[in-house]
Amino acid sequence: VALDTNEAKFVQGLRVWCEAHPEAEVNLLRNDAATGLGFFEAGNFHPDFLLWRVDGGRERLAFVDPKGLRNHRPEDDKVTFATKLIPRVQERLEKKGSNLELSAFLISNTPFGQLRWVEGQEKLTKDKLKAMHVLFDEDDDVVESVMGMMG
Repeated sequence: VALDTNEAKFVQGLRVWCEAHPEAEVNLLRNDAATGLGFFEAGNFHPDFLLWRVDGGRERLAFVDPKGLRNHRPEDDKVTFATKLIPRVQERLEKKGSNLELSAFLISNTPFGQLRWVEGQEKLTKDKLKAMHVLFDEDDDVVESVMGMMG
């Protein structure tokens, strides 16, 4: 499947990051929406990319989905995937003795200024969204944030 502009931007950013960190073992897999890895509990969500990182004996897997968020809300399954479903899956893995660390990220191509998400009466801040693992491709450090938040 061909990459759209936002997906290609993430892949290019990751390439630059990998060139700056040649010691890092990083693998990226394009997930197929029809036959790839999906999460029924998250509305049959199929993240666009599976990003593996191995270093220091630690293996990490992040589900990364660059997308527009204009038509989504903070409580949507795709948005809460990183903070609700992934911790439950992580807990099950740990009970089985796995050392795989999971995380997930949405990379919004909708600029922060156009996103009208609120919590109560307050507009969600970029820091709050980052805590929800929602990042913005308008930010120069988006790949650095993903790699750092993976652990």
